[in-house]
Amino acid sequence: MDEKVKKILETDFILDNNGPDKVIPLSESIKMHITSGQKVHMGMGANAAVREIIRTFHGTGVKFDLITEFMFFSHLDLIHCNLVKKLITAGVGETRKLSPSKTLNRAIKNGTLELESYSLASFIQRLMAGAMAGFMPTVSLMGSTMANLHTHAFKTIDHPFEPGKKAGVIKGLNPDISIIHAWAADQSGNAIVLPHHFTAEETWGAWASRGGVIVTTEKIVSTDFIRKYNTLVNIPQYMVKSVSLAPLGSHPEGIMNWGFADFDAYEYDWDFINDRQKALDKDRLGQWIKEWVFDCPDTREYLDKLGSKRISSLRGRAHPEYWKINAYEKGKNISSSKKYTPREKMVVMASRKILERVLKKDYKTILSGGGVASMSAWLGHRELRKHGNFAEIVVGSGQFGFTPLPGDPFIASFTSLSTCKMITNGINCYQALIGGNNKKSISILGGAQIDKSGNINSAIVSTSQGDIYLTGAGGGGDACKASEVLVVMEQTKNRFVEKVPYITSSGETIKTVVSTLGIFEKDENHELILTACFHNPMAYDIKENIEFIKENCGWNLKVSPGIIKLPEPEIEELIRLRLIDPEGEHTS
Repeated sequence: MDEKVKKILETDFILDNNGPDKVIPLSESIKMHITSGQKVHMGMGANAAVREIIRTFHGTGVKFDLITEFMFFSHLDLIHCNLVKKLITAGVGETRKLSPSKTLNRAIKNGTLELESYSLASFIQRLMAGAMAGFMPTVSLMGSTMANLHTHAFKTIDHPFEPGKKAGVIKGLNPDISIIHAWAADQSGNAIVLPHHFTAEETWGAWASRGGVIVTTEKIVSTDFIRKYNTLVNIPQYMVKSVSLAPLGSHPEGIMNWGFADFDAYEYDWDFINDRQKALDKDRLGQWIKEWVFDCPDTREYLDKLGSKRISSLRGRAHPEYWKINAYEKGKNISSSKKYTPREKMVVMASRKILERVLKKDYKTILSGGGVASMSAWLGHRELRKHGNFAEIVVGSGQFGFTPLPGDPFIASFTSLSTCKMITNGINCYQALIGGNNKKSISILGGAQIDKSGNINSAIVSTSQGDIYLTGAGGGGDACKASEVLVVMEQTKNRFVEKVPYITSSGETIKTVVSTLGIFEKDENHELILTACFHNPMAYDIKENIEFIKENCGWNLKVSPGIIKLPEPEIEELIRLRLIDPEGEHTS
């Protein structure tokens, strides 16, 4: 070979592993890139950054608009510290059961926080549109109160290709800066954000950001590592402003390991989350934040305070086989009593109805909502397998084809997630698998209120002490675009109302409601009527039982002439349910 050719070959054509070095301390990055008045996008699990923002700006008068798909746990501390002027989100949850947030409601009542709420898919689509053409079509929001409230961002138009049909379009949303926690990133910012929850939000939020991305990461890796796993890279380096090392940066949330050697996953720290909630309940959240944020000035001291024993336990609980230990331990206290709670009865009856509807309609996917809805879907899924039916369980954040395992009823438990046959994202799930043109799906949902037309409210209820914001639309506003919807909801007169004050999920596709008292189905006028009742030990006969159900319904309830009384739950059904929810988190 010619020496000149050889020299150029050996010197000019080598892989560049020395891109720009953007690694700086997180405290420095926050001071450089966060300013008052910004629109700040924050991905799920970016909790090391949350703590640093509080340390840096608490008491300074700095306030910004916060864009985040779900406002969980530590993120709410930003509101408590009066750093958020406006929250743009799809849902808020302060506890594992996603109960109404005291922190959020207090700020709204005091007039220090403005709220703009969307469904999960439409929230992501606003970021997608921001990263692409500025607007895009959506099957979400139509028929909801959100569509009327947010006319600046959502329009119903004539379908451009199907005369006589309407279509929804949503406006793009562009953050000024995006903050993401990654599994791994190299020194230049090429980042891997694994699909543990809502990855579409983290990716699209970063891509839509006008001012780039602040990356915190579990590990800083070589560019060779990035090339080896290039199919998992979500964020390219040119978008990234800085990279900051933050091991356990999602704590108290967790991160799964999706196949990397030498990467230790860690589970949600529910003890930590529960302790925070206890502090909030006793009006000691400020003291809690002092202990875990201000008194831990950086990530190293935060990890030291957590302690190696606690961290080791969190890592052990993230192992795919941990469920066996957990299930057998909790199984020791499972009752085999035939006595059941009203919620246990409701879940069993709902699971039977799911079995009936899936077999009759040959549905291929079952969208599992949270709480009692997930318990019903999971129990129904077990029964379907016994009948040789292979309809798949789907969770709106992208978990497809998982097998619910005993011991932990959390909808995103790592043990159940490890059984998934596919991990996708919220857009693919809601807009295609559940609500797309080729759908063969049934959604199982809960809610706070429902009316006779099947409209669901999970956003706001009025009380004697004023309006209370609940969890928000979440995925309900997207899941209601399935072929059919079955609702599972505890029945009281103030929950079964004539007309809901706020629609998060429109009732067109809601065909069946299973309550703690009976089963309601739509008649020819598209109104929910009573078609079946459950055993009621306080009722002398079925007539008295029907009157009791009517008394606990907020509209003039019609009764099917062919109404039936359903048999009580079998002990085997109750035991399966108790194994799924061993501490009665959703069924006590």
